[in-house]
Amino acid sequence: PLGQERVLGLHIDNGFMRKKERAKVAEAYHKFGFNNFIVEDASASFLNAIAGLTDPQKKRMAVGENFITVRNEVVAKQKFDENKWLLAQGTLYPDIIESGGTKNSNVIKNGYFNEKDVETFKERKAVGDICLNVYDINGNASEYEYNKCVFGINIEKLRNVDKVIGVTCGMEKLNAVIGALNGHYVNVLAVNYSLAEALLNY
Repeated sequence: PLGQERVLGLHIDNGFMRKKERAKVAEAYHKFGFNNFIVEDASASFLNAIAGLTDPQKKRMAVGENFITVRNEVVAKQKFDENKWLLAQGTLYPDIIESGGTKNSNVIKNGYFNEKDVETFKERKAVGDICLNVYDINGNASEYEYNKCVFGINIEKLRNVDKVIGVTCGMEKLNAVIGALNGHYVNVLAVNYSLAEALLNY
């Protein structure tokens, strides 16, 4: 394990959370013994970013852009050495495709995919997504028209990054990890034992 001295948790409150939820998040981390954790209240910044916007897609783009801005500001305040730190960003919710696309999936809840999209991805043999870019077990992402609509990094650019770390767990992620490896989107893996064993025996 990395250990707390090598991991810093950052929770950014964007102002759209439930009442007192920010405090509950911090409390949960501390309860489980994770104390290397900071909270950034950026609610005013996010609310200003969407002021006057009514189109949902424009709001999402504004929120996404502002998140990067706030994150960079926090990183600058912490005076991190970029040659020694890596940013890992993600969610604890199930991934939409690997988990079967339930209504409780995070990306459905956020409005990125709907259930019809998920069924289409399944029919076209999608096995996972990285940064909302969908790919099949061979790592092919170019066959999915949806990827052209993603506001963010094109995962094919990850092939030019020296070190890309994939962190996941659970046997349901097997095909997604294989696709990511076949596509050369990740070159370092951190997975649980059963998934590692399944990958070695694939």
